Amino acid sequence: MNKYSNFLCFEGNTHVATANGIRPIKDIKLGTEIIAFNEKSKTISYDIVTTIAKSLHSLCAIIKFEDGTSLKATVDHPLYIVGKGWCAVNVNRLEEMYGVSVEQLEEGDVCLSINNGELSHSRVISIEVNPCSELFYCLATKNNHSFFSNGILAHDVDINRFSQEILQQEGVVVERTC
Repeated sequence: MNKYSNFLCFEGNTHVATANGIRPIKDIKLGTEIIAFNEKSKTISYDIVTTIAKSLHSLCAIIKFEDGTSLKATVDHPLYIVGKGWCAVNVNRLEEMYGVSVEQLEEGDVCLSINNGELSHSRVISIEVNPCSELFYCLATKNNHSFFSNGILAHDVDINRFSQEILQQEGVVVERTC
């Protein structure tokens, strides 16, 4: 993998809440049951990982929260903000490429999060955009298209909608269930 990608992702040590505890995103396997969020019922639910994507990125955002949590993600990865919906550091390509309408993520925004199995809130205190050169990971789920990354609710943007050819052109390596 030597091409930089434009697909959204999280760095490999990002923790994902699963039915069997917290796991680094780089260790999640197809079929893993993860904790998700059902937007219709506004409740925590479980979902199955159907796709795992890996890609090299050259730009990332470090988002820090008042509870000490931080996320290292691509600048276009949507997080769920209370009162605003899905938001990202860079909103330019999301609607066009992924079909997800987002607003601008800003310091002071309050993200929906999970704490000890209960829905909670985490306020963004800083956002830094930096060059990077590392492997990032993203998951797609069967039904809810969301998962908790370091406790913060993130969208999975349904990578399954893209053909293998498009993903390869973007430098993305994908594992999918049938």
